[in-house]
Amino acid sequence: MQKFTTALAVFKPKEKLEGFGSSSRGPHPKEVARTVFGKTLDGPSLFAYLFRRFGYPNVGWDDYKQLVEYALTTPIPGLYLTVYPSLGTDRDPGFHFGCLFNKKVAERMYAADHRRNDRYFAKLHAWAGKHLVCGKLAPGEKREVLHEFTDKDNKPNGYVLCKRIKGDSKRLAKWLPRRGTRAWGYASMTVSMIYDKLHPEPKHRRAKRMAKWRKHNRLPWHKWKHDAIYRANKAFEATMLDLLKATNVRDLYFNAAGPVPDDQITDTVKYYDKAGIAGKPVC
Repeated sequence: MQKFTTALAVFKPKEKLEGFGSSSRGPHPKEVARTVFGKTLDGPSLFAYLFRRFGYPNVGWDDYKQLVEYALTTPIPGLYLTVYPSLGTDRDPGFHFGCLFNKKVAERMYAADHRRNDRYFAKLHAWAGKHLVCGKLAPGEKREVLHEFTDKDNKPNGYVLCKRIKGDSKRLAKWLPRRGTRAWGYASMTVSMIYDKLHPEPKHRRAKRMAKWRKHNRLPWHKWKHDAIYRANKAFEATMLDLLKATNVRDLYFNAAGPVPDDQITDTVKYYDKAGIAGKPVC
């Protein structure tokens, strides 16, 4: 993977992309940047390198918050490293990096989470079918209301969720929406909150679960056990390592981290092949 050479990303027409800077349960380019570049990374030097090597930026950016933004390829098709140099000379390397990925890559990275959620909500809906009932209360009927439904204007529409008691029909089945829809997700979260209310998690079990979650988040990214996320982070590492290859202006060589002494130049890349074509020579 260290032989990989990055380039400006070229997106497919109408390709839908999502992304962010980092996530505790997803790819973490900021954390990877800290292992590659160390404690600090000079923003102006990073911009100078990107402009000299790749030319003009290939994606839009927030003109108020950012100077520029580049999207670079990684060894994984559909996964891109975004670089937006933050001005300052002693910046945390994580300030400069984020990521973009298409739907196919997202499904692969979050497949384990989706399978786990599917199993959880399948059990939850089975529980709801046995213990909850949905419908409108009869005039004068007194029941413990666990959830009250609203219309698009956020006003009660008369339908409520209650505990199932002897004599109730199987009305809940009519309420549960089709699997995979937005309404199904809303229904699942509603049932989940009701279940947590009726079956509060013992304090010692919650403390144990939260301790395990915090321990996972303190692990360095290269020790994560999630294969797809690990491969994504390794892809970011390969692209960042490629940014340490030196390019030049005349006889001055530099990489993303700044100038490179002559005795440390081991790998170089050609600067932008269209550099200077918009200008005129001064002599």
